[in-house]
Amino acid sequence: MDFTLSEEQKQIQDKAYRFAVEKLAPLSRQYDREEKFCRDVVKMACEEGLVGCFIPKEYGGAGYGFFEHCLVTEEFCAVDPGIGRAILSTTHGAEIISSFGLNHQKKQIFPELISGKSILAVAVSEPDGDWNVMRAATTATKDEDMWVINGSKTFVLNLNSASVEFAEDLPAAGRCKTARAQTYDDTSSPCQRRPASRRDKISAPGG
Repeated sequence: MDFTLSEEQKQIQDKAYRFAVEKLAPLSRQYDREEKFCRDVVKMACEEGLVGCFIPKEYGGAGYGFFEHCLVTEEFCAVDPGIGRAILSTTHGAEIISSFGLNHQKKQIFPELISGKSILAVAVSEPDGDWNVMRAATTATKDEDMWVINGSKTFVLNLNSASVEFAEDLPAAGRCKTARAQTYDDTSSPCQRRPASRRDKISAPGG
């Protein structure tokens, strides 16, 4: 088996590397110390076609595979895994939409993601199963034109920055409207502070 990268894959790898060195490295230590998440740097990566590159061309994506997405992830995280994963996590969950979403959902959501206008939030972690999706206990049961959702989540990725959701108006009874996407305007500041924790963290090499 030949593991040599194709010329196109080498170009993607080089493009991701140059972006990480030129755009991410100068911001890395500042973002780490100030505990910020900036939408501006996400949009810069989107403009280069490096975010959600696995999204099909018919929805505005680059149409690459997950291997190419891994190449981008590797180059970003080689410079700074924190900011690298923060940028690429903005489309985390789009893989599920691509496989199981309806066509009109893909048309509405995917262009928003690859342009950096919207961010996905994903609720996976549960009290007993952590991030093991095979142990997820939360259920969604169809009830006429509504869904009854029962379960508990202990962590929601990108919750304080996300602009796309799939279950809304969820009262105590656990009844919600039919899942759909909803987008919101950006906050007044492009940089969002994460909850304060340890201020002077140890940075990874390059950060």
